[in-house]
Formats: sequence, C-alpha cells, structure tokens
Amino acid sequence: MVEFYILGMKKDNQQQPMAKDLLLASINTIKESQILEGKIIEANKSNIFIDFGALGTGIVLGREIKDNPSLVKELKVGQTISCVVLESENENGYIEVSIKEADRELSWTKLEELKNTSRNALAKVIQANRGGLLVSLLDQKGFLPVSQLSPEHYPRVDGGDKEKILKELNKFVGKDLKVKVIDLDPREEKLIVSEKALNKEEVEEIMKYFALDGVFEGTVSAVTDFGAFVRLSPEEGAKAPETEGLIHISELDWQLVRDPREILQEGEKVKVKIVGFYQGRPALSLKALKERPQIKTEKNEEREK
Repeated sequence: MVEFYILGMKKDNQQQPMAKDLLLASINTIKESQILEGKIIEANKSNIFIDFGALGTGIVLGREIKDNPSLVKELKVGQTISCVVLESENENGYIEVSIKEADRELSWTKLEELKNTSRNALAKVIQANRGGLLVSLLDQKGFLPVSQLSPEHYPRVDGGDKEKILKELNKFVGKDLKVKVIDLDPREEKLIVSEKALNKEEVEEIMKYFALDGVFEGTVSAVTDFGAFVRLSPEEGAKAPETEGLIHISELDWQLVRDPREILQEGEKVKVKIVGFYQGRPALSLKALKERPQIKTEKNEEREK
C-alpha cells in the first residue's frame, strides 16, 4: 500500500483521512471546459507543466505544442496563464489542459462583454468581399457588412456597381476600424460588428450639440443618387464629435429633384437644418430653409394688389 501525506500535516492515522478527503475534494471540483489559472513550472517541446496549487498540476500535451510551435517560446517559467480543462485527471494523474482553447474561450467572453457594454474596439480588416469586410477582433474572425460601415466609409458608387464597390472596400484591407459588436454566437463562431453604430455617450453628445431644428453650416462630403452627405464640425472646444448627416433627395428642394448633383457639389459649403436623427446620425434638410413655392406666390399676389 502506498502511503502519502500533505506537506505541513503530520503523518498519523488521524490526519491521513483528512488529507485524502482534501485531495478527492479538489479533484471533484474540477470539471471539463472549466477555466483555471496557474503558474508555469516547466515548458519544453514535449510538455508544459502548470501549477494549480491545491488542485494539482496541469499538463499541456505535445500535440498542442506541435500545432503551435511558437507557444513554448512565448511562455516563461513563473508566468501566470489561463487554461481550459480537457480532462480532470488523465492516466498519469495530471489535469490535462489547453492554453489555445482557453484563449478562445476568454476572447468570446471579452467579446460578449463588449457587446453588453456597447464599448468600441479596434478591429483589423483582413479581407474584403462584395458584401463587406472580414475583420479580426480579439483573435476572432468577424464580419462587417457594407450596410454597417460609417457614412464616411460607405462606398458611394453610382448605380451600385458591385465591382466598383469591391474596389472601394479593398482600400480598407490592413487598416484598423473602430467598431461595436452587435451580434455573436460562440457555438457557431459568428461575430458581426458595426462601424456606424455609435456608443451611447457619442450619440448623446451629438444630439445635444446638433440639436433638433438647429441650423448649422457644413461641407458636402459626397453626392449620390439618393441625396448628399454633409460633414458637420462642432466649434473648437465642444465635446461633441464631428459627424456626418444625410440630406435625402426629398429634402433637397420643394420641387422634384431627379439628380442631387444639380443642386449640390462635393466640397460645397451649405447651411442645413436638423430635422431628425437616424441611428445617432443627423437627418438634414435643405428645403426646410427655403420658402414653400405657394407661400412665395401668395406674397407676390399681395404685392400686386
């Protein structure tokens, strides 16, 4: 019979059952998929050993190291790391763990936190397609649809030519974009982000400064078939961020407008009225600052009398 004792406990008949109970209890508290934190006590090309204190010693097997050759180089003895439990006790008595799986689990936890708190994060654009941009955020791949691009980055292509849209989107590859997580599912490895979704504080500042019914001067940043985008800049020292609003084609003039380019040109300075907000961005009007044709006619009739 093999005898054992815990360091610091007397090896007698009274203490042995207690020591055995503590060891069994520690093993029973460990479950598969559980995340543990411990210190590296040895790292080589074959195995990585991790001290989990009273819970025992963990081991990262060679196959994970083989699949991730840079793993050993990145780790140092004494370093604290997180691991996910693959097996609570293997045939050699070690807790079998994975560092890679823990990183994956923790990244999804952090992404969930970003979504719940509506905080912004920087995502790296790694590829473009006709539907949007593939991004990397906290080591997870996600998708930024074209419809979720900010107004300043939205590809304003006449006629919606898909090849031209793709050409515009390819300009973002390799760049970092500030995004918000709007949908995710770790089980399906689904991650959807948005660039145009602003956080609550930004929306409040924009709506407070660029107030409804207010009149502001801006610069036409783009003209499209459906209207014109106008960039609005707050006065120096104001808390509100610079923003961009849309004058829909129906808000350009009281008369029917077939082509917005007949009314406005890119780079032109223009006064606009705030008539609403859409997803935190101001909806603008040019015609609201013009007299209705019928009112002008009534005044002319009065003058003629």
